[in-house]
Amino acid sequence: MNAFIVELPAELQAEVARRANQKPGGESAWVADAIREKLEACVQLEYLKARAARGSRETYDRVLSKVPAVAPLPGDERSPSRLTHIMAHLSRARTLMVPLFLEVFFRGTSQSC
Repeated sequence: MNAFIVELPAELQAEVARRANQKPGGESAWVADAIREKLEACVQLEYLKARAARGSRETYDRVLSKVPAVAPLPGDERSPSRLTHIMAHLSRARTLMVPLFLEVFFRGTSQSC
């Protein structure tokens, strides 16, 4: 394993030390796990962005047009919620969801990947 020196602000170092005490391997192992998780998130983000770039409005509209506008089967109903209302509105507007999802869910992540 290679050495890698990282300078942390005092408050971050204290938090890492506190959390590392709960895990075997100490601070180095905790920091390595945190970096590994961040790198995995970056890989996932890159994959989703690549998938979104391959999509097209025409394909989206073609697939969505095959879904019948029928009431849910008994037992499949959902209680109304804000998210359900927003999703229904976006579906009716035929808005492509992948870029919106990427923007909202990964806000801030893309700048550091």
